Amino acid sequence: MNIKQQLLNIMQKHNMTIEQIAPLISTQPQRLQKRFEEDKIRYSDVQSILDALGYDIIFKKDYLK
Repeated sequence: MNIKQQLLNIMQKHNMTIEQIAPLISTQPQRLQKRFEEDKIRYSDVQSILDALGYDIIFKKDYLK
């Protein structure tokens, strides 16, 4: 599962659409929709969307490698 699908799943769990999320992250719905369609989602988009939904991004070291 790629980041686009993961974001869409999280948004769906919160009953949110791209059109509803866009204003929360200070962007236009058309611009955000285009990024999703073209698989050009930026890290900053991911951060903003997850922040708007109450999530944090955490990097965790895999000590087995």
